[in-house]
Amino acid sequence: MRGVAFGLIVVAAFSVPAIAQQIPPVSDIERVRTLYVAAAYAEALAAIPPPDGEPARTDLEQYRALCLLALGREAEAVSAVERLVRDHPTFLPPASETTPRMLSIFATARSKTVPDIAKSAYVDAKAAYDKGDKGEANNGFKQTLALIDSLPESEKAALSDLRLLASGFLDLSAIPVRPAAPAATESASPNPATPAAPAGAYVGPVAIREELPSWNPPDIAARRTEYEGLLRVQIGADGRVVSVTMVKRTHPNYDVAALRAAKSWIYQPATRGGEPIASQKDIQVKLLPR
Repeated sequence: MRGVAFGLIVVAAFSVPAIAQQIPPVSDIERVRTLYVAAAYAEALAAIPPPDGEPARTDLEQYRALCLLALGREAEAVSAVERLVRDHPTFLPPASETTPRMLSIFATARSKTVPDIAKSAYVDAKAAYDKGDKGEANNGFKQTLALIDSLPESEKAALSDLRLLASGFLDLSAIPVRPAAPAATESASPNPATPAAPAGAYVGPVAIREELPSWNPPDIAARRTEYEGLLRVQIGADGRVVSVTMVKRTHPNYDVAALRAAKSWIYQPATRGGEPIASQKDIQVKLLPR
């Protein structure tokens, strides 16, 4: 009997861990959420891993700030939100998932932090542009615009000049896509389904609105320098500008303003045989010393 009893005890001892291994572990966020919902704010806060220098997790950091706020530690909650905004500047928690007070803290933190991050992104993108790295520059200017556009309308006005520069340089840094080579065909005869271009005399586009912006040199060196550039405008058959390119650059500040202005120009479209057609127009740009 003793031997049998001993055998049963041994079997039971080895069975318990096997059963325990089948129970899935509770994730950090599930444990924290459960404790927070139970109003166990101190325990929930203790269950959140401390910041380790890596980018903050939006889910855990939201609960860190909520727990701190519930415990009356508002200054620490604000610091946690500011750290989260620095790591994820376009993030804003849905109103349905947080409290009005937390939304207010996020709004204040973003107003304080995002403009500086946008300016830094622009500086880095401009440095890449000056080095000729169009890919990195293009991504940086897109990030700048995304950061500015993530702010409330009432706060974008203070960054309107930066947005104008980033938008202009985004156009300048765009990498043109080469059209695919036409597929080989067995016959060189024209496709009967393709309408023929209208025959007859060509008449170029006539400007209805075509005004270059004024030149305001930003520094002494620019005031003493003469710049010459070439602006190329693609005009649709409806007389509106389809695209614009600074073929030969002048000053970066002026290039941005010129590209922006040209997009709003309007023309009487070019015609061939009396039919409106798409066309191209080159405009010489000359900035004189002032």
